[in-house]
Amino acid sequence: MMLPIHTVHPNDWNPNMLPEHRRRALKNYIEKTGFVQPIIVRPDKNGGYEITKGQHRWVIVKELGASEIPAFVLKENDVDSKLRTVAMDSLRGQFVPVKLANMIHDLDKTISTIRTNTS
Repeated sequence: MMLPIHTVHPNDWNPNMLPEHRRRALKNYIEKTGFVQPIIVRPDKNGGYEITKGQHRWVIVKELGASEIPAFVLKENDVDSKLRTVAMDSLRGQFVPVKLANMIHDLDKTISTIRTNTS
């Protein structure tokens, strides 16, 4: 679906970084060919959407002045969103080690709590 760009915001746990030369290349590509790969978001508690995949593309599209962005809206919990991020980011981009470690730590705590509560 197309979402108003002002209703979309990044998450605070994204461990992926995009080197500046690749960021410029991505921006040039989007300028030349258009934006054709939807981002992945999930509804937030304030009626907006949190990006779970595509934060770099979202920033570039905002910079280019877009008012809307194509997105897949998934109703995922934190664990599923973070696991998807790790899976997809391992295929492209680079992890920021500290952010990746923090996210894995959060996942471990969440999964331990779920296991404790279901035992």
